[in-house]
Amino acid sequence: MIEGSELDLSPSYQREFIWSLKDQKELIKTIQMKYPLPNLFINDMGNGKFEMVDGQQRSRSIYRFYKNEIKFTKSNELDKFQNESVDFLEYVLPVVYLSKVTQEEIREFYVLINKKGKFLNAPEVQRSEYADTNFLKLAEKLTSDQKFINLDLFSTTSSIRLNDRDFVQELLGYLLMNTKDLKLKENRGYEGVRDKKNYIDNEIFKDDISPEESEELETLFFEILDKITFLDNYKNINTTRYRQRNDFYTLFNFINKHNYLSKETLLYQYKILLVLDGKDKEGSQFIRPTNEECETLMKYAINCVSQSNSKNARKLRLDFFESILINQDENVELNSSMLDVLSYLVTQFSEEKIDIIEKDNYYLLDIDLLD
Repeated sequence: MIEGSELDLSPSYQREFIWSLKDQKELIKTIQMKYPLPNLFINDMGNGKFEMVDGQQRSRSIYRFYKNEIKFTKSNELDKFQNESVDFLEYVLPVVYLSKVTQEEIREFYVLINKKGKFLNAPEVQRSEYADTNFLKLAEKLTSDQKFINLDLFSTTSSIRLNDRDFVQELLGYLLMNTKDLKLKENRGYEGVRDKKNYIDNEIFKDDISPEESEELETLFFEILDKITFLDNYKNINTTRYRQRNDFYTLFNFINKHNYLSKETLLYQYKILLVLDGKDKEGSQFIRPTNEECETLMKYAINCVSQSNSKNARKLRLDFFESILINQDENVELNSSMLDVLSYLVTQFSEEKIDIIEKDNYYLLDIDLLD
């Protein structure tokens, strides 16, 4: 029914796809164990057309598993249970068909079975106010994309309250301003960096974006997402500090700004970030607001938690990434941030294990010595 365009999974009263990767995996495991699922409610519109009244999240997850889009890690693979297996295809879904009901009755039914009694947060209010804007439609499309979901950045609670879409809006806002800055040759060096509240609420939603801008932003977003997925395949980002909102935003910003970097160089830079995500001899994170032994790492951590959505904090976080990952000075004494970090790492690993190596015309931490 989905592939034949007979079933509308997203009628106007439905929320967008919000299930996390964990939710999707648990559903597939439920099917694997042959446990029962709650009813799907489908409205028969007549003329061979149907709409999903309740069960969109389950239906989309089942379909995505069938299309082999859901990422299962080696430690969490389903044993001998695949999308084309007999057990999967013969699993019986309980479906309740509704017919001869008005749209008003359908909407009332939907509200009753999904009533939460929670106050609306900012992204929920935006959905009710700007549902028809190109910007919101694009944000919802990208938030529900399986590649983005596979990064597993958000808890179920965050997804339910639309905080995942709120974050995608931040990333899109950055890309939009970045594109405009490049065309106008403004804010050179920090294209796209804005105070979140101003550029999302007061600029983008107010004026909206054109269909052409939407298409351009979608292309840019997926180009960056493909590179992040490449890094995630080496080590899951959701197991590192870089899954956190402000760290991920900075990584996204860095990859977009330096889109000329080869995947080999980008992976090497990611490995450096993983080293900096390590712990000291006392078990404390290298990057933390209380690390007075390394001012550079301490300031980066502070800018992740204090005034983190301000233009200045975002600029300083990007400065940190570039000082460590785009260092062009063979003499590291000319790069005070790099020198500070290297000196700190000497105290943690030993002088013999800390050195620099040339990679793609950059002078970076030699991670091979640490192995």
